[in-house]
Amino acid sequence: MQLEKELNSLEDGEVFLISAPGEKLLEVNLNVLTHLVNKGYRGVIITLNNPYSVLVKIIEKHKIDQSKLYFIDCITKTAGGQAVRNENTLFISSPANLTELGVAVSQLIAAMPKGKQFVMMDSLSTLAMYNSTGSVAKFSHFLITKIKLHEVSGVIISVEAEIDEQTKTQISSLCNKTIRLGD
Repeated sequence: MQLEKELNSLEDGEVFLISAPGEKLLEVNLNVLTHLVNKGYRGVIITLNNPYSVLVKIIEKHKIDQSKLYFIDCITKTAGGQAVRNENTLFISSPANLTELGVAVSQLIAAMPKGKQFVMMDSLSTLAMYNSTGSVAKFSHFLITKIKLHEVSGVIISVEAEIDEQTKTQISSLCNKTIRLGD
């Protein structure tokens, strides 16, 4: 598979932007998670598409080791869901609160045990639904810089056609590699 081959080349301090068709987004997210966890990584998942409670069930179903994962849930509170605290999850008030999201990313990167680490954002496209393109580009720059400074591996996933070309080009230029997955 093309994705697995590409992910094998991901090194500490590198960030890959993965662009996929919308109907393949969950599959791509699960493939990335499975690959990284099986390679011994611990990671932070910024979830914008699925509430933590739903994502955990999907991860359990696919037998991905949750003990190696930390979550930043950006959608539960926005949807009016119950944010049940636990030691590996931070709940953000809204995907539009990029300052709160940035603080949460910094906290969890610092809290993770040293070693092979990653940060994964499950949908840049969803972030763009809640924020202006300029804000998405600025936040992406912050996130990518934070990942590189801490020598953590990073994966940002986007739906192929849902980000405007200028923003996609800006973000892509900050990443070490852009992977476009077709149908």
